[in-house]
Amino acid sequence: MFEPRPAALSVTCTLVSILLIAACTSRPPPRGGQPGGPPGGGSPGGQATSLNGGQVARPIALLFTGMDTGHDYAIGPAELTAGISAEWAHLPVSARGTVPAVAMSDWAETALGNPEALPNHIAFDVNLDGQVSEEEFRTRLTDEFDHLDRDHDGLLTRAEMLMDVPLRSQGGGAGMPGGGRPPGGGGGRPPR
Repeated sequence: MFEPRPAALSVTCTLVSILLIAACTSRPPPRGGQPGGPPGGGSPGGQATSLNGGQVARPIALLFTGMDTGHDYAIGPAELTAGISAEWAHLPVSARGTVPAVAMSDWAETALGNPEALPNHIAFDVNLDGQVSEEEFRTRLTDEFDHLDRDHDGLLTRAEMLMDVPLRSQGGGAGMPGGGRPPGGGGGRPPR
């Protein structure tokens, strides 16, 4: 029968212990990004890995910024009207005077940076017929402008185009306090 040698058993136990200790002391990189990355987190290549507080501009704000023909850092009603007309002119309008919703996704990818950026093609297609009319297009962009114009003075400033990014909770996992579980206990098997 096989009997383990005490020296081999001792070496094996030591190696297993070292591996367990190393595994227990290691931890994931900090939430702000990799060490050596840019200030405020993010990857060294410049792409933000997560946002935690601060301000960002919605994709629609990028479109409105391009409508600032006066270069005064504010978009007024005349610039909005002209900008909407210019954007409509870039779309593949059919003989019926409408644009297919699929083409709106292509436009959103170019104008807003992402085909699913809000407002998306569904937000423009109010009557859900799969086509976007010039009136639907104009109305949606005007409504977005009015929503961003917080002081309702008819001028959209850069400050009004920014929105706050909420601070994340540092306490729990999965972005929730208390370890990622919803309030109320839960998480176990239901009683029989």
